[in-house]
Amino acid sequence: MSIHPETMKSSMEMYQRLMFSPSPLNRSEREMLAVVVSSKNGCVY
Repeated sequence: MSIHPETMKSSMEMYQRLMFSPSPLNRSEREMLAVVVSSKNGCVY
């Protein structure tokens, strides 16, 4: 649940497109990029 449901919905839709749409990157490469970006952004999860 989110206090901003529309923002959460948009964010999840973007995640779904980035992670599951056709791409030259495989799933593992996409996950690794997400980890690197999160780390650089100071995200602790």
